[in-house]
Amino acid sequence: MKKRRRMAFLYTAVTVIFMLAATVFVFNSDRRFSIKNQPFIATEFEFSYCRSSEYSSEAAFNYILSNGMNTVILPFNHGTESLVDAEGFTGVYQGNSAYEKQDFIKQLKKSLTEEKVQLYVMVDCRGLSDDNILTAVKTLGKNYALPAVVLKNYNGSPEFLQQISAQLPKKCNLFMMCGNSLLSQTAGMPEIDGYICTEMDYSQYNLFKSTTQQTVMLHYNTSSLESDIFVATNFGSLDGAVVSLYNGDYEKHTGLEYALAKNDSLPLFNLSVSQDFTVTYPTKDVTTYYSGIFITGTGAQGTVNINGTEYASRPDGTFGVYLELIEGENPVTVSDGVGSKSFTVTRKVYKSTGNTVKKELLWDESEKLNRGRIIRTTSQLTSILSDPEDDSSIIAGLDSGTKLIVAESVEAARGGVKTYAYKLTNGGYIPSEKVEILDEITLDYKPSKKEKTDGYTVYENPVINAVNQEKLENGDRILHFSVNNMPGVTHSFSPDKLTVVFMDTVIEEIPFPKTAFYDDYTVTQTENYTQFDFILNQSYPLWGYDIRSEEGTVKLYLKHTPQLKDSDKPLEGITVMLDAGHGGKDSGALGVASTNGPLEKDLNLAVAQATKAILQSKGATVLMTREDDTFPTLDDRRNMVRDLKPDMFIAIHHNSMDYSYNSSKARGSECYYFTHQSKNLAQALANNVTASTGRLNRGAFNGYYYVTRTDICQSVLMEYGFMINPAEFSTLYGNTDIYKAAYGTAQAVIQAFNI
Repeated sequence: MKKRRRMAFLYTAVTVIFMLAATVFVFNSDRRFSIKNQPFIATEFEFSYCRSSEYSSEAAFNYILSNGMNTVILPFNHGTESLVDAEGFTGVYQGNSAYEKQDFIKQLKKSLTEEKVQLYVMVDCRGLSDDNILTAVKTLGKNYALPAVVLKNYNGSPEFLQQISAQLPKKCNLFMMCGNSLLSQTAGMPEIDGYICTEMDYSQYNLFKSTTQQTVMLHYNTSSLESDIFVATNFGSLDGAVVSLYNGDYEKHTGLEYALAKNDSLPLFNLSVSQDFTVTYPTKDVTTYYSGIFITGTGAQGTVNINGTEYASRPDGTFGVYLELIEGENPVTVSDGVGSKSFTVTRKVYKSTGNTVKKELLWDESEKLNRGRIIRTTSQLTSILSDPEDDSSIIAGLDSGTKLIVAESVEAARGGVKTYAYKLTNGGYIPSEKVEILDEITLDYKPSKKEKTDGYTVYENPVINAVNQEKLENGDRILHFSVNNMPGVTHSFSPDKLTVVFMDTVIEEIPFPKTAFYDDYTVTQTENYTQFDFILNQSYPLWGYDIRSEEGTVKLYLKHTPQLKDSDKPLEGITVMLDAGHGGKDSGALGVASTNGPLEKDLNLAVAQATKAILQSKGATVLMTREDDTFPTLDDRRNMVRDLKPDMFIAIHHNSMDYSYNSSKARGSECYYFTHQSKNLAQALANNVTASTGRLNRGAFNGYYYVTRTDICQSVLMEYGFMINPAEFSTLYGNTDIYKAAYGTAQAVIQAFNI
């Protein structure tokens, strides 16, 4: 029976619902699942496709069933075109043989009913007269025994809805597909049994649902639909959702088996912002050479007054205002009507003295070395650079303790001083501060006139005299290269080939093992290196590798490619390592609330823990670099990756920027990768996290973050949002916000395996 409720007091309440830009989000998946026992889950048919000669009723029917829909919303018309003959409409039968012998609605309803899938029919009111609308509704109510009729693009009066409702049988409900503006006009009307909301995110849905107590469904045009379904399923109630627009593109459907999987063990977080009025930046008088300053604070209820001008604060009381500065002293008073804070910002301006003489850089204490001297790396990861003055020009990374032959010394400007960088036999450079100088020389060492060779040990060039294979139970392999001394090893990886180069090394005539990872290999010997080229086996693909150099041995670890399972636990057998950035003494970025709210380290850990819970529910083994407020060093984190060898590594961070800029313009998520094999995961994260949160997609970029410089797995650093922007900060720390980010992260992990 139709439910009729009169709740006139609700009209005012729903005006708090905010408008959002509508975007279509769909998730590509080949998985099939059944959700017929879940809440109302529907697909909407595209009218033009139904009338197209390309329409296939069999394909459409298969799409509905294979994707587990329990409801179909079929358009009755588009403007004055109709799928059935109705007075005032153009008949569908003209020129379309698919409908010549049988009414399309009756045909589809009969087939769907047999599969216990219900059919709603939608009337598009745009361009129709009142008489047309009444005719369409009357035709549907009389001829098809439908469970519901849906009105779309309705802009008539609430009173006319009473006439429309009167045309329907008692067992036929009336639903409204509309944006938030119409909701405020019609909420609580007894003629309307439910809403399909085309602009509403979960927070608005939750408010509207709790206020009206009516049936409310989300629509595929809402941003972050899938994560909204997820949080509604786990933290609230979900009446239903229209999850896709069917138009013949069979890949357009969402990953609902993940979104609708309720998990009762999800952890919750108690992150909040102080309601005390505080200016969090600046906290005292400051001097700057910039033309403006970004003033931030908390506790401002509704508005904040800065030097007599009112600015809106966020609902959580945070605020951020960019103030342009004049040269000299700028007195500033910030007030919320109860408390106030005054300070002075002094802007200085650089003034040219007219002296254009370039200041000569001073030298550091580095030593110029002749060709043939031996150096040894001192850091756990030392970069070989193509440009000695540019730390981003990375050719390769070397383990601590690697010995290298100097080809020549070159002058370089680094850190505001002049220093020496050492050119190697492969043409790359290592800055002097990254190595120690050994009392070893090669046989062809040629000292300067001021140097003596007394006390030097002759460097013994490395020789590879054996290669053995270790087979691991999980299908991985380790090649052990027996080699005296500790040579530099560089490498590169493509889908077809793995190249490993031993610098300043020769190889003896030795047998070489065969593994499942490569079909063939070649060995190239030159004056300066020994190079191995492994032609990879595409039927046993290499996922990643790790090369460790130690005194007397080099270990090449070969990791097999993991596979998704065709089950409700697709990540079973797959290991993901989550790295909650910062921690302990390292707070990370300070947000607009500074210490009056969650710090970056807190948000990073919350997102990591939420992501862990979702990934585990999908079968993944999840490793964490930290589980609490501790501080693993960068070396600690990178060593965890090399030791535990996960299939994926995700460093979780939140962004910020300098207070000298208008940080209200800083928004969105972005992801960084170093190795080419990590690009897929970076792109999947950028796309899925922004889809799940509704934030701006800033993209995926190549960068040389320390923790991402590993080849054993896909490894990325994700920046989820800007803490310094009040509008974005307020969407970062709530449980719903955290789980939207975590859901997008988990979806990206699954998707990255399918790219």
